[in-house]
This record gives sequence, structure tokens and C-alpha cells, in this order.
Amino acid sequence: MRLFLRKIIVYVLLVAFIAIGIWLISDVQVHEKYGAIQPICIGILTLLFFGLGSLVMLYRDIRSLFTHEQYLQFTDEALVIAGDKVAWNDIQGFQLLKIKGSDIIAVILKSPETVISRCQKPWKRWLMKVNYKHFGMVYSIAVINTNFTKDELFAYCCRELDRRQTS
Repeated sequence: MRLFLRKIIVYVLLVAFIAIGIWLISDVQVHEKYGAIQPICIGILTLLFFGLGSLVMLYRDIRSLFTHEQYLQFTDEALVIAGDKVAWNDIQGFQLLKIKGSDIIAVILKSPETVISRCQKPWKRWLMKVNYKHFGMVYSIAVINTNFTKDELFAYCCRELDRRQTS
């Protein structure tokens, strides 16, 4: 239920920012006060960023309704994060982090370079390298995308890893 309410709040905020972008582009009084170019440029950037972001979010939400794809899955073979499978034998542990106010659970890998090199998609491999270079992690779990608290999710991840490594 918490996840549903968060998504509703995010969609309302996205619509508000899109409305502000449209207002900046179309309001004549704003153009007279600040000139035409600056508000129009800001409005277009606002529409591009928040409009495209909302479309991507909407696409992922609709797709997950039909495919029953979940953000986080614990299978016997792997931890699945947003469709990416991370084999249990590649995982060393988990670390609870807060990055810019967001609770994140970092998946600590035994050999990050090996996992990155196995990735088939060049753009995704590049993104994994960037994440590893700047944040020290290849995979992470955004707690906000689950119905758990950070402590509940962290404890569950650790229990599942222990269970898989002792089996």
C-alpha cells in the first residue's frame, strides 16, 4: 500500500511540473516580464525532463501489470532487481546506504569487474562501470520501490543470502 501511495504522489508531482512547463511556454504575461526566450527554454526543458520521465515510469508500471514483473525477486538461482539477475554466488553481501536522502541497499559483489564484463548490452555495461566507479556498486536496490522499510529489506536480503550460501 505504501508503494501505491508513493507512486500516486510522484505522478501528481510530475503532472504539476508538466503543467508548470506548459505555463512557462504559453503564458504571455511571463514572456512580457522575463522575455520570451528564457521561460520558453525552461518550459521546454521541464517538459522534456518530467514529461519523458513520466512516460518511462508509466510504461514500466503498465508493463509490470501485464507481465507481473516485480521490482525485486528472490529466486533460488539469483536476486532479480528490475529484471537484472544477480547470481547468489556473485554476491558477497549487502550494505545499507543513504544517497541524497534516498535509502539504498548496495549489492556488494565478490568480483564486480567479472560481473560487468558478462553483461551483453554495451550501454548497460557502460552504466554499470559508471556506477561502480562513482558509487562503488554495480547493483543497488532502491528501498522506495518496495513495500518494506529499509531495515526490514536489509535484514531480509541478508537472510536470503545466508540461506543461499549455506545450502
